[in-house]
Amino acid sequence: HPIALPGGIRALPFICYEVIFPDLVTVDAASAELIVNVTNDAWFGDTPGPYQHFRQAQIRAVENGVPLLRAANNGISAVVDPRGRILDALAIDARGAIDAHVPISNQAIVSSGQRRVNGLLIMLLLVLASFTLNVRQRLRVN
Repeated sequence: HPIALPGGIRALPFICYEVIFPDLVTVDAASAELIVNVTNDAWFGDTPGPYQHFRQAQIRAVENGVPLLRAANNGISAVVDPRGRILDALAIDARGAIDAHVPISNQAIVSSGQRRVNGLLIMLLLVLASFTLNVRQRLRVN
C-alpha cells in the first residue's frame, strides 16, 4: 500500500527483493508517484547479485514510468528517473548520502495492468494475422 510523504507525494515501498517481481510492482496514477526500495544486499556477498538486484529495480521504474529511490545498506543506493537514467548513486559498500532532485510528474500513468492487456491484444493480433496468412497460402496451393 502507498505511504504518504511530505508534500502529498505517494510512494510505493518495497523491501529487499520484493522489487524484482513485476506483478508486485504495479503503479498507476491512483496509487503512487514514486517507488521506494530499501534493501540489505549483504547476503549476496562478492557476487553479481547486488548489480542484478539494482538493475531489476531500475527496470521497475521504467515499466511503471515513475522514479525509484533505492537505499541499500551495502548494495547500490540510487535515484533513478522514470526513464531508467541513474541521476545519482552510491557504489557498493560506499558510505554517504544522496542529495538529488527526484522528478515527480503529475502526468497520467498507464497502469501496469493496462500495459499487460495491450501486450496481450498485440499478441492476439499477431497470431490472428499469422493464421490468416497461413490459410491464404494454403488456399493458393490448392
